[in-house]
Amino acid sequence: MSAPLVDGWAAAVETHTAALYFAGDHVLKVKKPVSLGFLDFSSIEARRAACADEVRLNRRLAPDVYLGVSDIVVDGAAVEHGVLMRRLPLDRSLSALVARGVPSLADDVIRLARLFAAFHEHAPVVGRDVAVDIWTHPGQLWRDNVAQASALSPDELPTEDLDAAEWLAQRYVEGRSALFRDRLSAGLVREGHGDLLADDVFLLADEPRVLDCLEFDQRLRVADVLLDVASLVMDLERLGRPDLGRLFMDKYAAEAGENHPTTLEHFYIAHRALVRAKVAAIRAQQLNVTTRVPRDLLAMCIRHLQSAQVRLVVVGGLPGAGKSTMSALLAGRLPATVVSSDAVRWELAPTGGPAAYGAGRYSPAVTNRVYDEMMRRAADRLAHGEHVVLDATFATDAHRAAAREVARRHAADLTEMCVVVDDATAAQRIAERARGLGRSEADVDVRNRLRAQFAPWPEASVVDTDADGAAGVVGAVAAACGAPRSWPE
Repeated sequence: MSAPLVDGWAAAVETHTAALYFAGDHVLKVKKPVSLGFLDFSSIEARRAACADEVRLNRRLAPDVYLGVSDIVVDGAAVEHGVLMRRLPLDRSLSALVARGVPSLADDVIRLARLFAAFHEHAPVVGRDVAVDIWTHPGQLWRDNVAQASALSPDELPTEDLDAAEWLAQRYVEGRSALFRDRLSAGLVREGHGDLLADDVFLLADEPRVLDCLEFDQRLRVADVLLDVASLVMDLERLGRPDLGRLFMDKYAAEAGENHPTTLEHFYIAHRALVRAKVAAIRAQQLNVTTRVPRDLLAMCIRHLQSAQVRLVVVGGLPGAGKSTMSALLAGRLPATVVSSDAVRWELAPTGGPAAYGAGRYSPAVTNRVYDEMMRRAADRLAHGEHVVLDATFATDAHRAAAREVARRHAADLTEMCVVVDDATAAQRIAERARGLGRSEADVDVRNRLRAQFAPWPEASVVDTDADGAAGVVGAVAAACGAPRSWPE
């Protein structure tokens, strides 16, 4: 349903919730009398209140653009209300600049990142300025958005794709309760913009102006600051400039002093892609047209959800096989935190010289403590959204089973790798390592004793770090870091 025509104004732009009328240096934005489930503008009173909120909230990032609420009067009576705005040059919107292929946008994006970091710094903080119950947990947000999207035509948003997206999202949420809790406690959940898109960013000579925040529901503005940032990152990727999105994310994090795992970036980018897919499907339904835009956005959502899935990689094998080298390669590729048995063992039992096999810090009791501590550290990092690589011998079924349980409890994709090499190469590496500063004290005799105790490991992929050569190692790393399964088997 269209908004009323306004005498003397030319209708130029229409969205799923409003129509914008242009005259000279001004724009009048009129809400549509629609009810879409997540908003209700069906009454004139609701539209008047939404206009007042839009002016108040958008003055935070564009104080000289939002001029006030204007009444549309017929025969002396107000029949509608609109938001009166200063007209900005459309050719300076970020989306228009990207569409024209303007190459030199980096400085503008950096200025925008600084603006948003300052905006979030002064935004109301949940738990301090805003009641905690205003915040909607990310898992519930996903359920709400999928339910709203599922009510639309499956021609634009196929049911099987929505189901896959919801499964991946809830799997991420399931194992990350500590991450969401800690970000809330750290004051990183704030009342932000809620719908940052390239169409609404204007890169002017003095400073950027950001328009059109999500004014109709405070609950949808109150979110992790990273979700605000991810909205524009998603939109720039959609427009074919993921490099600018990466720059915006990185500069924002640096300016705000904000740290987060890369999996959370992907999770929030996916969330914003789902929201935009839903909005695109609503618009297609209003216009009675068929378009691939909602499907493409939903596909982007699923890609990022796959990248968000947290991984636990278990790297085992005998001394000298190349476990630490393989672990370092994996850590750089994912990226991941490496938890090494050698480092943990020295922390738990730092004194004394090299011990005999099975004695001192290599006794069964200390070894079990080492694996227990490794599992505890892995669980903590997985719960906070980080990928983890476990670097140890993993000679026994019990220690392997413990790693599998950690992965299960924290909804992490599990990869098990057994690194092997021939005895001569292993002996050479062990001798070279003895002359260095490595933590491992295992010699060839220890390697031979462990071989006798090494249980069969059919669940692990075997990587021969000598016979397979560099290409084989690189291939094994790529396979371990590849896309996880996207649907339960």
